[in-house]
Amino acid sequence: EAAKYGLVFDEKYYGSSGPLQRRIPSYIEEVVLPWIETVKSLGVKANPDPNSGDNIGVAITTGTLDARSVRSSAASAYYEPNQGRPNLTIISGAEATRVILSGSNPVVATSVEYFQNGVLHTVQATKEVIVSAGSYKTPQLLELS
Repeated sequence: EAAKYGLVFDEKYYGSSGPLQRRIPSYIEEVVLPWIETVKSLGVKANPDPNSGDNIGVAITTGTLDARSVRSSAASAYYEPNQGRPNLTIISGAEATRVILSGSNPVVATSVEYFQNGVLHTVQATKEVIVSAGSYKTPQLLELS
């Protein structure tokens, strides 16, 4: 299916052992191939793998889908298998404001400040802090820390 759409995937850019699955969608509208050809005719290059570090050009991308074309998400891949763990607490409706750091060599994350319902809270880490706030909020949170 990938070759039909001019897709070439370099395995060095894709993991194979993690729980989040990626693949070409099992159904692609028939209008996609003519659309790609039209965009190419306007001078836009075809991009056989936009996840390889070069995201310029017209392309079909992989999706986070399992073998049955059911969406594979962070929730289904990471949260659901671990939701019963005693060392995992989910605080919803909160926004982290900063990671509190200590030390200098190495720097260690010791706690996290967050707002919830207009109240500032601090939660202490007993082992580690995992920052997973997305591609915009993660760097912002680290800059504020």
